[in-house]
Amino acid sequence: QFVADGDANEIAAGYETDYYAYYPYREDMGNPLDYDFSIQGDQREGITLSDFMYAANRSGTTDKVITLAFSHRLSRLQVTYTPEAGEALSGVTIQRAKATANSLGAPSDIRMYNDGGTFTAVIPAQDRDADGTFLTLLFADGTKKDYTLTAKKEFLAGHTTVIPFMGKELQY
Repeated sequence: QFVADGDANEIAAGYETDYYAYYPYREDMGNPLDYDFSIQGDQREGITLSDFMYAANRSGTTDKVITLAFSHRLSRLQVTYTPEAGEALSGVTIQRAKATANSLGAPSDIRMYNDGGTFTAVIPAQDRDADGTFLTLLFADGTKKDYTLTAKKEFLAGHTTVIPFMGKELQY
């Protein structure tokens, strides 16, 4: 509980306080650990609006200066592709991804951001089984290639997974 020291925006002497911070800020957030944060299904314009960061200082400090170390609460996925002759990759979609951080919501397709030829998206931490299409690659000529996982893959919060593909390989 925040107890102000008069008109100052400071903690009154003798009150121990824990601090929590998160990005992006939302007035309706409440407890960020319980918040059902959802990523954008279309991240082609960038991943910033889908990112979620969190920091806590639970030391019960009475200090006026505190340290908060932010960590990413989502997993970043990067796809690189070595094309066959004449191919031009124009888009990548993650198929049936978990799109909400704390709930068991229905899976969604996530369109990835093209960051200079590397396609990037952020997704909530999740495990993906090797069942069905994992990624769909769209080419400038309108053709598509579906890729599957060869084994279960874990996407961890705060980690980046790089998936390199070559044209003829349809599995990772």
